[in-house]
Amino acid sequence: MVSALQTSDTTSPSALAWRWYLVTFCRNLVLIYPVYALMISAAGVGAWGLAWLFVIWSLAAVTFQVPAGVIADRFNRRHILIGASLIKSSGFLVWWLWPDYAGFALGFVLWGAGSAFWSGTAEAWLYEVLQNRGQVVTYARVYGRGRAADNLGVVLALAAGGAAAEWGFAVPLLASIVSSALIALLIWVLLPDSGRTGTVQALSESQAPDDGVDAPPLHQALHEFRVDAGVRYLASGLILATVGYGVYEEYVPLVLEAYGFRVGLIGLLVALCYLARSFGMLVAPHVGIPGPLTSLAVSGILLLLAALAPAWWYVVGLGLFFVLTAMAELRFMDALQRQMSGKARATVVSLAAVGMELGAVLLYLFIGGLAAALGWHQASVATALLLLILVAPLVWLRRA
Repeated sequence: MVSALQTSDTTSPSALAWRWYLVTFCRNLVLIYPVYALMISAAGVGAWGLAWLFVIWSLAAVTFQVPAGVIADRFNRRHILIGASLIKSSGFLVWWLWPDYAGFALGFVLWGAGSAFWSGTAEAWLYEVLQNRGQVVTYARVYGRGRAADNLGVVLALAAGGAAAEWGFAVPLLASIVSSALIALLIWVLLPDSGRTGTVQALSESQAPDDGVDAPPLHQALHEFRVDAGVRYLASGLILATVGYGVYEEYVPLVLEAYGFRVGLIGLLVALCYLARSFGMLVAPHVGIPGPLTSLAVSGILLLLAALAPAWWYVVGLGLFFVLTAMAELRFMDALQRQMSGKARATVVSLAAVGMELGAVLLYLFIGGLAAALGWHQASVATALLLLILVAPLVWLRRA
């Protein structure tokens, strides 16, 4: 149902979609991406210190996720997206002004906070803007293309960031400060308000929380998880699809190195993985099968076969793994947005994001510990088996 209160913005749905693609593409066109670990190491931070910086990064994201979602459900979502971009830019600025361990830690805290305020808010903004225009049925396609544009921005950043670092790490770092701040300007100029007030349906009486439809967003989000098995299933599937891809992806360069690939080729192969992920996001809305749970299970099987295969067959299997996890993620997100009542949409996604970050910390330790003890190939096999094992509870949740 489209609200009687429509946004005054007259941008056509097609033009709006292309503006969103531009914003998502530019958002991850951050040249420091491929070299920030090298920059930190060059500043004298060892491997163990770097690992703790990653932990700080994840914990910062966890800390800010739920408050960010609650704020996004209370205030203007477009303004939250602008603020998220400026916070991310400020993290890079801290690195440039204060290039020691404390500065890197603070920069990661700010980066994690910026990501938390973007996560959930962006999906809720897009869904409601389309809903207000009677175009909610296009959400999966627009969201998928936006994620594909996001990944293409990463690909270009991977390709350009390394080259820019040839003139020193300050070059990609300064470029990242500017580009992240410019995203805030792009959002201000190109994107309309979501017209959130009155655009979503109230909870039905049978679903309404005891303290009423005006309850705080966190209470309403927790209520949705408690009473709606569909929300629990879809959020859990989204967590597994995102964490399974996101954590393993961080270790892919080390696995490729263990296979004997040259450093220059590793960067290209990682970029191709992001292209594969973009392809998955683009085709998911247009392919009826497989479903998200099947895509997730098949991705685990492919990763297992890839980890047992010779070098180039591993690359092929890895690319298919990226395609299928992307398809699963998009479909879980689309179904979750449709399943939610809408009263605390950003907070529900933020709660799921907390699960993602906590799961990521555990999976980082799982893969890293196995790799240290047994090697990267064995760690890849164990990761695939763990992914397949964790699919089983999702089957039960879907039937609940």
